[in-house]
Amino acid sequence: MPGFVRWFVRVTYEDVPMDSLSKTLGLSGFDQNSQFKAIVEGSDDAIISKDLAGTILSWNLAAERIFGYTAEEMIGAKMILLFPEGKELEESAILSQIAKGGKVDHFHTQRVHKDGSLLNVSVTASPIRSWDGLVVGVSSIARDITAQVRTEQEIARYQALIESSEDAIISKDLQGNVQTWNPAAEQMFGYSSAEMIGQPITRLFPPDRLKEEQRILEAIRRGEHIRHFRTTRLKKDGAPIYVSVSISPVYDSRRRVCGVCKIARDITKEIIHEEMIWKQANFDATTQLFNREGFSRYVDDLVRMSSLCEKRFALLLLDIDNFKIYNDTYGHDFGDKLLFHVATTLKGCLRESDELARFGGDEFIVCLSGFSSTSGIQDTAQKIIDQVGAVVEIDGTMIAMTCSIGIAVFPDDGGDLKSLLQKADHAMYGAKKKGKSQFRFFSGIAESDRPEDYSLVQALSLAIENRELELHYQPILDAHTLRVVKAEALIRWRHPELGFVPPDRFIPLAEKYGLIKQLGNWVTDQALSSLAEWVALFGQNFQLSINKSPYEFYDHDESIGSMTRALHHHGLSGRNLVIEITEHSLMDHSQVTRRILDSYQGLGIEIAIDDFGTGYSSLSYLKHYPVKLLKIDKSFVASLRDFGADYHLCDGILRIARNLGLQVVAEGIENEEQQMLLSSLGCDFYQGYLFSRPLNRSDFEAFMQRFVSEPDGDS
Repeated sequence: MPGFVRWFVRVTYEDVPMDSLSKTLGLSGFDQNSQFKAIVEGSDDAIISKDLAGTILSWNLAAERIFGYTAEEMIGAKMILLFPEGKELEESAILSQIAKGGKVDHFHTQRVHKDGSLLNVSVTASPIRSWDGLVVGVSSIARDITAQVRTEQEIARYQALIESSEDAIISKDLQGNVQTWNPAAEQMFGYSSAEMIGQPITRLFPPDRLKEEQRILEAIRRGEHIRHFRTTRLKKDGAPIYVSVSISPVYDSRRRVCGVCKIARDITKEIIHEEMIWKQANFDATTQLFNREGFSRYVDDLVRMSSLCEKRFALLLLDIDNFKIYNDTYGHDFGDKLLFHVATTLKGCLRESDELARFGGDEFIVCLSGFSSTSGIQDTAQKIIDQVGAVVEIDGTMIAMTCSIGIAVFPDDGGDLKSLLQKADHAMYGAKKKGKSQFRFFSGIAESDRPEDYSLVQALSLAIENRELELHYQPILDAHTLRVVKAEALIRWRHPELGFVPPDRFIPLAEKYGLIKQLGNWVTDQALSSLAEWVALFGQNFQLSINKSPYEFYDHDESIGSMTRALHHHGLSGRNLVIEITEHSLMDHSQVTRRILDSYQGLGIEIAIDDFGTGYSSLSYLKHYPVKLLKIDKSFVASLRDFGADYHLCDGILRIARNLGLQVVAEGIENEEQQMLLSSLGCDFYQGYLFSRPLNRSDFEAFMQRFVSEPDGDS
């Protein structure tokens, strides 16, 4: 054994004389064998000796700890026991190398732990020589490098991730100087790593973004993270690039912030796509102006700012007179060019602080902010009318347009866009009544108005939302069969505090304060919803009448478009619907009304003149308009007597109607005498309390089921 120890020491500490080694280690006074054993057993590395056949001769404590086998288990066993499958040839190669007097230095391989797990080891093998220089064994030192290999693998994996990432991954010090720069950063920004490492990251910042770096570094020093921060940077060629940046602190072994890690993603395409979608959602493609949606957001912000600053602004709602004639005559491409010309003209009439939008069709809206008096609004409105009215040549055609403008002022006429538009819309219709090339302010509440009117208007604007409105239906009978073949829909309002508010009270207010279109649309939808079921119950020829205000007859495209959509939505034919209008409607808006009524007729809808003979009667209406029905006003029926004045008036109306191929409905029949007289005159239809007062939907359906089941009669 002493001889082996001398060989071992010679191999392990070759070139160092033993006596010198003892002195160096301060071990004099100890037996040399004890000294060498202490060195071997105290090592952190496995120190193993084996003969040239691979049989283990010694096995230190570190070998027990690293491989899990005790010295008793391993001394006398073959070293091949530690080799994993596929590594067996390594042992013969090592023994062959040693037998020739060679060495194996720092050979990285794997061995098997007693529990079957694989260990990564670094092996050094040296020959053990006898006193006469012959190789008699092997000294093997094995170091467990599993943790080191795992760390190296993790580093390699992270490095591969960084190198292959499509995101720019950059590190910098706390002064903002770049320390690492991956290939994606080179691709994204155009700078090589050599150009950027050591340089300040602000090299990428546009001038207006330089302050961002100071805020970023301050946040990182506090240990904060910055996630998905959207900003702009500059490429090497000066082109801007949109990026989403996540920034994290880097810590040293003492958990102190020592640097910055930054991951930047190119979101240029995403931003451009978002901007395109936003523009499509907020701008009109034809004129490049705000559309209704975009303008609504603008005004909502302006309302908040103006409320805080107690400022006023005005909305000018502009409608091109007779635009559809140009569109239909010259085609839609021509119409689009005309609209673009109007948009350009309007821009030239406004200040930079004003805003402009196309609200659809031929309607534009202007927002004037920061005015000191209404005279400034008047001047702008007149300038618009004059400029739009100037003669212009489009595609070789000379055009001279006119427009009508309605004006509402915040906060005088309303506190939000909806109420202001209602008022401007109403004022615009008033301007159209005055003639072409006119503007009109919404008048608000005149001093002569009853003070309670405005509070009633406010309540009316919420009546639909609060479910305070309902429709009642009055039956209309065929005069020959006394069967109910029609009904008239009549709006009713039951105020929670005032109770029943009569239509002749709130309808004029709705017309005056710009709520009539909202009410009209609600009536149409509710009436058609009932009608769709009644046609199935009462027959395909059953008709329902709804009343239209003259204030609903200003926009042909909107009127016909909304009616067509409503009929399609409820699955109805136009022949089941009757539109009742007054002579006043025909007098005030002859051209627009004629086009709307003609289009209604094209949908199969019948037109009735309500309260015939009480307004500005003109027989020419019956000639020029597609009228199907005349309704004799109840004022004539109420005092109907044999051969009295009202009798002759009714007789005259009925004779004219028959000669023109029209039918007549008599309203307000309250007794059998009135019915008999009208029957003798040849009236076509009856309506009045004699048969039924207006009923809610459920009562009307019950009445119909009872009434239609009765046999025909004479009374």
